[in-house]
Amino acid sequence: MRDSTLEELSARHLGEGWIRLPYAVTAWDEFQGLTREIHAAPRIIWSLITEFHPLRLQIGIGIGNVEVDLDNDARLNEAATGEAFFRARNALNTTKKGRDNKHKVSSQADSGNRSVDIFLNTTLHLLDTLVSKATSSQWEVILEYEKLGQQDRVAEKLGKADSTVSRSLRRSHYWQMIEAVEAMAEFLAMDFPAQRSAITGDCS
Repeated sequence: MRDSTLEELSARHLGEGWIRLPYAVTAWDEFQGLTREIHAAPRIIWSLITEFHPLRLQIGIGIGNVEVDLDNDARLNEAATGEAFFRARNALNTTKKGRDNKHKVSSQADSGNRSVDIFLNTTLHLLDTLVSKATSSQWEVILEYEKLGQQDRVAEKLGKADSTVSRSLRRSHYWQMIEAVEAMAEFLAMDFPAQRSAITGDCS
């Protein structure tokens, strides 16, 4: 599932202009990505969450300098290096042990700037919580809405009333999830216009 899903996402995210190179599996169940524009990182995270559902990923985002050698056909983990990747690794390790051992988190960012990290990680952790609270029936509606983009088409596809689809999206806090993703994207576009971010994920 991981490899085929990553292959699909590589094609889609390259087409959207979100990533610089295809995703690369690096070790065990881990993979790496490199954004073309930093503001794509939150949208990539949301895409990973929805495409891998019901599997819950652990995701680390690192912001910083990146060196990329595009003069060969090497995979991402062989063609790119830099502080963004080291920070993504540190962020991923944090998800594996929990934030200060207070609670388990699925997503973590490391920019090297405490103020930025407070905003990003508070928003990411709230997103984690909302994702985990949605029921399986609500996720069925969310995933179809992500594909179809219209509530009436989702209702027709699932054989549900329009009001049921609307209620499922509202009660799952879907709109708040999307609002959180877009807020992070806008924040990164304003504060780090020239930076890139590396993304490290764990499917285990």
